Amino acid sequence: MKKIVIVFTLIFSWPIIGQEYAVSLLDLSLFESANSITRLEEKLVEIKKVNKMKTTYKSVVTVLNKAGNDNAADRVFYRNDLTIKSLNAKILDKNGEVIEQFKKKDFKDLSAVSNSALYTDSRYYVLDYTPKDYPYTLILEYESINKNTLHLRPWLPRVRNNNAVEKSVYEIKDDAKLGIVYRAKNIDNNENIKITSTTNALKFEASNLPALKSEAYMPSMDNSLGRLMLGLNSSVYMVKIQRKT
Repeated sequence: MKKIVIVFTLIFSWPIIGQEYAVSLLDLSLFESANSITRLEEKLVEIKKVNKMKTTYKSVVTVLNKAGNDNAADRVFYRNDLTIKSLNAKILDKNGEVIEQFKKKDFKDLSAVSNSALYTDSRYYVLDYTPKDYPYTLILEYESINKNTLHLRPWLPRVRNNNAVEKSVYEIKDDAKLGIVYRAKNIDNNENIKITSTTNALKFEASNLPALKSEAYMPSMDNSLGRLMLGLNSSVYMVKIQRKT
């Protein structure tokens, strides 16, 4: 009898998982002024040592029309001290079913500097995908290892105009105990943004952020979208980096 129950559960739970990102599940309020909707952006930064930082990233973006394509086309940068350990993507149809899958080798590998006369080791991966129909959903996942821990990328709950956000999470774990500092810009007193601070860890969460319509003479994106600047305690960092060397 136990075997029958287990099989029954697996068979009938599978379609539910497949429909997790169906467009029909979105709150109607997120469609207003939106060309795309970030269903989920999850970023976990783990500072393992003074010269080792691991980042695990996942984004799920539903593109509603042609104007929203750029909102899903994230560039994954790398260089000599920043290695991409894994990279993959999936395309889902409007019902949340996977229709295409891509591995690291399927991404374009391009220079981050257009002028070939300038030497730089900075490059990026980007998925060159032409949608056959709208809406569609792009799931992008990667894992990276960075030897430079001094400069932490900011958290932007909304990266672009005309892009709504269902959920965004940015978590930092300071295993090396270097000391994390942050400064909020234009996100204070927003009831949809939550900041949690614990010993050697920070977590930033945003949910149900409406799209900001792009208009003439509107404030710069830096001012209108808001961001959270992050860094390490410079004095602690310098002491530990000196000990390392």
